[in-house]
Amino acid sequence: MKKIILLIVLLHEITYVFAQTDVSAVNKVITDYFEAISANDLDIQKQLTTENYIILENGVLWNHDTIVVMTNRLKGRSFKRINQIDFIRTEIKGNMAWVAYYNTADMTLDAKQRRVSWLESAVLIRERETWRIQLLHSTRLVPKT
Repeated sequence: MKKIILLIVLLHEITYVFAQTDVSAVNKVITDYFEAISANDLDIQKQLTTENYIILENGVLWNHDTIVVMTNRLKGRSFKRINQIDFIRTEIKGNMAWVAYYNTADMTLDAKQRRVSWLESAVLIRERETWRIQLLHSTRLVPKT
């Protein structure tokens, strides 16, 4: 009986460790995605997303082509973005995960500084052992006065 209980406890611990590893991997994709935005690196952004991913940005539908247009607008301009991602919750079920988080970006564009904050969620799927973003949903938060 002690061996069975020990085996159950051991399996539970192993499952927990793997689940935490997946949570870290999923959260890292989100963090890396926004770092790629900061670096204007479309290749990395594309690697971190599925082929048909979409973004719901304040009521507007975006896709990879939209991101290319937005990124190209920054070429030749002085741009800096520092991200802060505060994860609220990450859930994983099989090859699908969802994440809720606060996203704050301190941005400088042509010497003009501003801070923008969003409440966001993302759905990721695991493709060949790699987590990729399938859907991002973003709601801009009104600055507190």
